[in-house]
Amino acid sequence: MNDRDNVNIREVLQVRSTYIETIRLIGFLGKRLEDQNELFPMLKSRMHEIPEKLSDKPCLTILPAGLAPFVGVEVTENDDVPEGMTSCTIPADEYMVFRFETKHIGSFWERICSEENQAYYGIDLAKPRFEMFTSELEAEGVVEWYIPRREDRKSV
Repeated sequence: MNDRDNVNIREVLQVRSTYIETIRLIGFLGKRLEDQNELFPMLKSRMHEIPEKLSDKPCLTILPAGLAPFVGVEVTENDDVPEGMTSCTIPADEYMVFRFETKHIGSFWERICSEENQAYYGIDLAKPRFEMFTSELEAEGVVEWYIPRREDRKSV
């Protein structure tokens, strides 16, 4: 049975708003959303080459232009980028944080992109969105996606 058929996504989400400072990443950029599956092992195998890492926790960023995936780790500065890698900056912004069980990932992406849900949550899918992978979240079987808020929905 497909979870996408039976889930009211609003009932399985825990949602909060938070301000995130600029995050600088170094890693690998894909061309298609599906490329993310290849990018994680690439990052893991070359992680030791990345200078000034703040952690070894990977971050998946979806860039709005063509839904290109970027998989990288947070760094203090991204001026010294190893050959074959690239840098990515997640802009400081107010984000809606969507927390849910991993089993609902398909339902989440299928439904969050609807105009109704974009308006309901006040999110801006025209900006980069991201997920940080942590052992704590993985142990709980949950995911947290950070999606920027629309300008007209930000607190004053």
